[in-house]
Amino acid sequence: MVPSAATVSFQSVAHAQGEDLWVACYMKATYAFRAVDKIGKTLGMCLPLLRLCAWDNPSPTTFFRFITLSGSAQTPFSSRSEFLSHGGYFCLRMMPEKLDAIARGDLSGRIVHPSFVHFAHIIGCVYYRDDNGQRVPSDFEASYYQLVMRYLEDKESFTPVEFLQTCIFLGTYRYLNNQFDTAWDCGTKAYDMIINADMHITLPSTDCTGSHSPQNVARGRYGHIQALDEAEEQRSLLCYAMHGDFCAILIWDRPVVLPPHLDDELRSLLSHTPFDYTQTVITRTMSTWLLHEARFSVSQGIPSASGNGSKSWLMELKAYDNTGISYEMYSGLIERIERHVTESKLAATKFDLVYKDQSGSVSRKLDAVMGLTALTEIHLALYSALNHEESRRQTVKTAIEIISISDGLPKDKYDLLDHMVLLSWRTAREVLEQEQARLLGANADDTSVYPGTIPSLLMTLRGCVRCLRAVAPFG
Repeated sequence: MVPSAATVSFQSVAHAQGEDLWVACYMKATYAFRAVDKIGKTLGMCLPLLRLCAWDNPSPTTFFRFITLSGSAQTPFSSRSEFLSHGGYFCLRMMPEKLDAIARGDLSGRIVHPSFVHFAHIIGCVYYRDDNGQRVPSDFEASYYQLVMRYLEDKESFTPVEFLQTCIFLGTYRYLNNQFDTAWDCGTKAYDMIINADMHITLPSTDCTGSHSPQNVARGRYGHIQALDEAEEQRSLLCYAMHGDFCAILIWDRPVVLPPHLDDELRSLLSHTPFDYTQTVITRTMSTWLLHEARFSVSQGIPSASGNGSKSWLMELKAYDNTGISYEMYSGLIERIERHVTESKLAATKFDLVYKDQSGSVSRKLDAVMGLTALTEIHLALYSALNHEESRRQTVKTAIEIISISDGLPKDKYDLLDHMVLLSWRTAREVLEQEQARLLGANADDTSVYPGTIPSLLMTLRGCVRCLRAVAPFG
């Protein structure tokens, strides 16, 4: 705790009015800290953090409340650190100088829009309380939220790309706080900007080699959230918007709102060779797109199927015998998904062993899980329609692999997962429960899994769900 002498010095000027008195207040606070030998850390480490907070905070009162409550002069810095370390969750990807500006709390507006710094504070607060088990004072978080909303009132101060980024940030914050309807409103505003500004997904330059290659960027100090250039930032933002669109369709049965030209441009981007799997934002979009394409393709022959997560997708397949389904209808899609799963696994290993980036590895493993989910549902459709035993074996095999990869995810990284993983886990659970019921009445020995193994697999899956419920926004 901060010694009482320092606290008294803070409080004696806490109600000062005007910029000059605020500067005087800061000087008094600095002088008080110089009189302290230890505040949990050495004096040399505390003073820079104090200056950082004095620059960051919207009001002296909030700053003093922070110091008085817990001596946490570093919390604005900590919240920004949490924001950057969890950037993979909401597919953050910016140039390193912009990430540097956010990290140091640069409000000048010369490098990043000041609202980005305050977004880092409020989103970081959510992760700070989850990771540290400590709740940030409500007026601290609320004051930064008010600043964010004040900036958003001046829409003209943003470029189209900046405004799109703020919509994604605000939607992420509300989503993490379980405010799903208002989060969806943020997405709608983002989509309006995409349409009104006529934004497009452009193909990357073919001469990105040497120090500017994506692989070398992934080795940078910010890892997989570090972008090559402004063009890649915009490309990543638009791809993330499409990822959100696909998620809304698959999980909540929301209508498609993005313009059709983005779908065509995404197809061109994903067919652009060589495709780099360290581009975490684009590969996440590719994962949701492939799952959406798989469901859409299968649902074409199932009158009652909507292809969304609000119904039991597998039960619809089981109930409808679509004799019009053939393997040739899906062979090309199966090959693309299998290639995506393989590349995602290889990229996960590279992030682990080469880049030493565990967050990037988790992101790629989630991509593999989503690809396996798409394969599971296609193979199940083939089995249901054709009574093809090999398709049944493939269905069970991919469901088991979903559980295997999920069980291997670090439990302290579950806050990097999104709701798509729940959709994958439900698919795996329903497949194994269906297989378990089949085995109970089967006399044949052509099983792809021993009957006694399924309860253990389902128990493992329940353990994953329990761990996920312990983190925002799943709790």
